[in-house]
Amino acid sequence: MSIRIFLLSLPFIFYLNHQVYSQPNPQDKILKISKKNLSREFNNAVINFYTTPKEAKIIINDSLYGISPLEKVFLQNGHHKIEIVHPEYIPVYKEIEVDHYEYTLTAELEGKYGYIFFPDKSLKVRIDCSDVDIENKVKVEYGKRQFAVFDIKDSSVVNEKYYVRGNHDLTVSVKKNQFSIRNLLLSVVVPGLGQISDGSYLEGLGFFIPLVTSVGIYIDATASYNDQFENYKKLSEDYSRSSTELQLQGTKLKVIEAQNELNNIANREKIFGWISAGIFVLNLVDTALFHTFEDRLEFISRPVIPNVNHTGYLINVNIKL
Repeated sequence: MSIRIFLLSLPFIFYLNHQVYSQPNPQDKILKISKKNLSREFNNAVINFYTTPKEAKIIINDSLYGISPLEKVFLQNGHHKIEIVHPEYIPVYKEIEVDHYEYTLTAELEGKYGYIFFPDKSLKVRIDCSDVDIENKVKVEYGKRQFAVFDIKDSSVVNEKYYVRGNHDLTVSVKKNQFSIRNLLLSVVVPGLGQISDGSYLEGLGFFIPLVTSVGIYIDATASYNDQFENYKKLSEDYSRSSTELQLQGTKLKVIEAQNELNNIANREKIFGWISAGIFVLNLVDTALFHTFEDRLEFISRPVIPNVNHTGYLINVNIKL
């Protein structure tokens, strides 16, 4: 059986292996390699480097070879580590295998910095826990950044994370009262959690604690009802087997007491079942009415257009005549 399962899983294992180890390197889109004529020197390869923008450092096997564009670099046949470094752009790393050919390596570097614009100048902004001046565009290194935006008009604070891309203009604005189903779903999973997620901690606990208490009493009543019902069945059987009048009277009283206790437990179970359901529904109504609308940040990212000479990047500006 185990051998059959293993054989059936082989195609899936092969697929996963192909997905993990056969995915292209993202930097292959940035660094392109082509080869053509045989090198005149049989033991050496000839490599030409061209980058956009120019003036990037070409580092081979941890040694600086020059600044791009760099041509006619002779390398011995074999394995080499290539690094292309520019202070304003994301560095490129590539390991290559060369033989006696002439190679051309072209790289279109991606910018290291994004530029963030805030149309509303009345905001106070912190990026990665540091205050920033939003009167002009804010220069930020690429990567995931934490934005904290304080609106002075209504004293609201919006916190969100966003991945800033290099060579992109990013416009950030606050959108008021945006519908979000997140808090409602949280309140469905754990009553009160939607309110806590929205910052209303006492209100959330005001739903969570009573609901947990009432559910606990309901569960305890259900367990007690099952135990008492077994006792009631046993007493009823004893009553049916009683042979004397005295035994009948004594057992009958016990059966009546057990039945009354069973009814009391059933009533308690029903009451706290309804209380639990009521708290849960009230929690959902409260979340839907007061905690599903929130202020959110709107991010609009646009790439910066490269200029004709490929020496840098220009801002795309629309001019009306």
